[in-house]
Amino acid sequence: MITNSHITQDPLPPAPGKSPATGFGLGRPWRAYSRVIVMNTELPESLNPAGWSVWGRNDPAPLAYYAQYNNNGPGWRPTEVAPWSHILTAKEAAMFEPKVFLAGTDHWNPIAEAAKLP
Repeated sequence: MITNSHITQDPLPPAPGKSPATGFGLGRPWRAYSRVIVMNTELPESLNPAGWSVWGRNDPAPLAYYAQYNNNGPGWRPTEVAPWSHILTAKEAAMFEPKVFLAGTDHWNPIAEAAKLP
């Protein structure tokens, strides 16, 4: 999960014999049931409008769960995302908030712990 962030891209030099990349994606499924959520995050213009990639595989609708919510910036184009990905409602996104998603019976507070990081 990526939340409350600012994503940037430094162009990588092309591999020998390859054309320079024209954009990048937020993720691509390695496994059938991977899950990535990007929310409340600023996205750069260089982001591929689909947001996600199937990594050249023939599966047009992977079983992975990739979603976005309330992002912003020039790369936030919710009408152009991959058709198999999700745009979350506020209610759906609430269950992925760190304080909810990372909650356990040990009373660990992920928000307070993150605030201590440099």
